[in-house]
Amino acid sequence: MIVLQLFYALAFVLLSIICCLFCLASPRLRKYAIQTLVAPVAFGFCALAGMALVAIALNLGGVWPSAPKPVLIIALYALYCAFGFLGAWSAIRITGRLLRTVSK
Repeated sequence: MIVLQLFYALAFVLLSIICCLFCLASPRLRKYAIQTLVAPVAFGFCALAGMALVAIALNLGGVWPSAPKPVLIIALYALYCAFGFLGAWSAIRITGRLLRTVSK
């Protein structure tokens, strides 16, 4: 079971490394290299953690939605993306503030 989590994390780590190298190769984008290193990993972690919290809340409350299966899948995928985007956006903001504080 742990192998699945490693593959999940590895995909986001590889994406962040590729994006960071792309930013380092371009002089105009070099200032965003650290944010691109952090954002994909934060997306993956926050999306997975958010979905786990939703699943736990629905399971503990005993309220699994009785919506049709395609609607439920689309809703859960939208929540997955929303949690991921919120986590990546927060990580970019925090990283930017830290970089501005350190560079002063």
